[in-house]
Amino acid sequence: MALVQLDVTDKAQAEKAIGDAVARFGRLDVVVNNAGIAVLGYFEALSASDFERQLAPNLYGVINVLHAALPVMRKQRAGHIINISSVAGGVGQMHAAAYSASKFAVEGLSMALADEVAKFGINVTVVSRISSAASCWIRAMPASSIPVSRITPPAPRPAKHGRPMTASRTAIR
Repeated sequence: MALVQLDVTDKAQAEKAIGDAVARFGRLDVVVNNAGIAVLGYFEALSASDFERQLAPNLYGVINVLHAALPVMRKQRAGHIINISSVAGGVGQMHAAAYSASKFAVEGLSMALADEVAKFGINVTVVSRISSAASCWIRAMPASSIPVSRITPPAPRPAKHGRPMTASRTAIR
């Protein structure tokens, strides 16, 4: 296993990190897309540049790493992509419009990608998590503003065409 530090918003760095991993190990079995930031605030106070700053690592960073990793995995006919999301990616939360939008996008991308790459032996998993900081943030809000159903992970989506989902949702604390 190799942990690699890189700026995922830089496509060249993503390509180099994947290339270095393949050079070191001869293959690429698992990629975890975990980079991200949270731009929080009232929607009306957030500018387009705030949304761009939010989407750069949280969505476009994932896209950059996927573009670098998928050709290797497709050639191997095997691999596993793990995209870290958030409960905010399944249920929007107050003061987190930009963050929720980025995580909804990662989840939608992951679901679509799972169907595209399954035939190459590549699995896609979405992990929706609540960090301890996010848990404190949610608890700090008035109980009336966030019903319990909004912080409970949604049930898994039904399988398509009678086959199991290749993208799964897991909630962890």
